[in-house]
Amino acid sequence: MQTQMVNFAIPKKILIQADKAAFLESRSRSELFREAIKCYLNEREEKKKDFASIRRSAASLNLSEKEAMVLVDKARDELVINQ
Repeated sequence: MQTQMVNFAIPKKILIQADKAAFLESRSRSELFREAIKCYLNEREEKKKDFASIRRSAASLNLSEKEAMVLVDKARDELVINQ
């Protein structure tokens, strides 16, 4: 795997938490950040698939995208309340 050095700014508090997590998991800071970025990208792809599915479902029910999103927001609110 080809790698490239990257520099970026991160709040010190988050860096301290990340370093603690890396230490507890016996991994390097770089490994932790690589894994975090991979997880973010995978989650983003899953969200894209979810939204595509919502759009297809909305279309099959003759709902506009706006109407579908109102229903999604309502469902999210109910999930938060019931947790």
